[in-house]
Amino acid sequence: MFAAMKKTFLLLLIVNCQLSIINSFAQNKAAENLNRLGVTHFDSLNYVAAINCFTKAISLDSANFEYYSNRAMSYFSMKQYPQALTDIDKALNLKKDFPGAYYLRGNIKDKSGDKEGAHKDFTKELIFNPGCFKCYYNIGNIYLEKKDYNLAIEMFAKCSSIEPTFSEAYNNSGITKYKMKDKTGACADWKKAFELGNKEAGKDLSRFCN
Repeated sequence: MFAAMKKTFLLLLIVNCQLSIINSFAQNKAAENLNRLGVTHFDSLNYVAAINCFTKAISLDSANFEYYSNRAMSYFSMKQYPQALTDIDKALNLKKDFPGAYYLRGNIKDKSGDKEGAHKDFTKELIFNPGCFKCYYNIGNIYLEKKDYNLAIEMFAKCSSIEPTFSEAYNNSGITKYKMKDKTGACADWKKAFELGNKEAGKDLSRFCN
């Protein structure tokens, strides 16, 4: 009798484990579907709906870093920076080396006024993603605000070397050079930016280079 009870207990334990696995799989699948729907809403600029989907996905699978990262991006797009920072920190606690995370956190910190923290995060992003031309661009802007013009120009040049069609780097390089009294260099950069379609550079060309 004891042997029969033991066998029944083991069978129930196996069934419960199988049901638990099935339920976990179903929850993860539902979370994935909600995440995909959230991305669709995000791409349509419907950030509130996106956040709702990502929140539901997190409630089903709180160990998935991607859901926190996606919700952080949605909060960032709505300029809700404290919430965005909380979520991207959670994402990085779950996975510390995925491309884009430090770039996003750098942007959040930059918009929140934490320039030093932003600089560190943009620099860290470049370790995982050396082709992040906007990281160099953003670091250049931080140097420009600090009036560290030589380093700003260096960062804008690195940005342009990776993505030669990014007009903003040429435009801000022109602004930096003009502040350094290098009118020739500034006008050359503004001309390049204007040729790439940057209207602000065109205004500076007309104002300062004729």
